[in-house]
Amino acid sequence: MRIKMKGMFLSCCLATACAGAGPDVTAQNEPKQLEAENQATLTDGVYSIRQIAESEGEIVDIQADELVVPALSYEETVYLLIGKTPDVLFNLKQPATKTTINKDNFSIHLKFDDESSEKLFLLTKDLAEIGGYIANVIGGELVSYHRIQEEIPDGVVKVTCCDPSACERLMEALDGRKL
Repeated sequence: MRIKMKGMFLSCCLATACAGAGPDVTAQNEPKQLEAENQATLTDGVYSIRQIAESEGEIVDIQADELVVPALSYEETVYLLIGKTPDVLFNLKQPATKTTINKDNFSIHLKFDDESSEKLFLLTKDLAEIGGYIANVIGGELVSYHRIQEEIPDGVVKVTCCDPSACERLMEALDGRKL
């Protein structure tokens, strides 16, 4: 089963989770349209990425509780294998805020609630040890993925974006959701 991806797959950096960004994405590319019967809606959350491949056929050993999700990377479609349910619910204690870095860039600040913070810590601790990745879903849509280089111990996340328009789109998705 695959999920539809609306809009753009964003290239962002989680400063507290990684020093660099996941693969860059060019904003003018549109994702492949998926057949209606293969579309699914995902719960807002953070998902561990179990496999990343250049073609859908390279994803192996797909389990019943997993989905293949298309994403754009360097103007090419890549495929992510994630669970059907999030590892961490995207429950925030307060609305996302932004801080201006310079005239072209800003950072986004997130504070997860206590339960989600604990789960995020455990997830990122495990993934940091192996250089693993997470995917973020907001409004049922895949919005970003990130390589985890260090654990997020307290649920406080600072997101910086390598592409200024990526932060705009991410903030727009965050603004559109309810706490």
